This record gives sequence, C-alpha cells and structure tokens, in this order.
Amino acid sequence: MSKNLKGKIFYYVSLLDESDVSFFRVTRSTTNTCEVEVLSKYVVAQSDVYQFVEPELNKSTGKKRCKVLESAKIEFEPGKIAEIWDGLPIRQVTRIFLISY
Repeated sequence: MSKNLKGKIFYYVSLLDESDVSFFRVTRSTTNTCEVEVLSKYVVAQSDVYQFVEPELNKSTGKKRCKVLESAKIEFEPGKIAEIWDGLPIRQVTRIFLISY
C-alpha cells in the first residue's frame, strides 16, 4: 500500500440522504493512518434538487486522524469511508435555509 497520500483530496457523501458532502486533504500519512484537514466546500452549480460542490482549498475547519484502507479510500469515522476525489464537482441534495424575521 502506498504511503504517499500527502496532498490528495478525499470526499464523503452521506449515504442516507445525500444531503452532505465532506472533503478532506491528507497532510501526513503512513501505511495504516493519515492526518487530514477537513476542507470547507462551495457550490459551483445548483438546480431545484441538487447542488454541485467542490472543496475550498484555502479553508479548513480542523484536523482528523484517519485509517488508510487502500490508496483510494480512508475511514475518517467508524463505518464512514471517504474516496479519492477525481476533481469533478460532487452532487448533494440542495439545502434551503429559511430566514424568519
């Protein structure tokens, strides 16, 4: 298994409702574990039902320790597996926020 995951970006889509996508960038890695920074995301396109998001490379919201499963998959929480990002926008269900006055 490759130890060279540094700089690679992974993504996770919530399997239950596809309403949330998370992005992670590897900052350090070994054969079995890696440290990732949790990246913010931004919307690049939107329809009535879906948003298409990409990672915001200059904004992170913290760090996590992850388990390396293979060179294209990491487990950042038990049972939650992130896959390597191919550079294309990722689809998530559109979120609508209502503001009350």
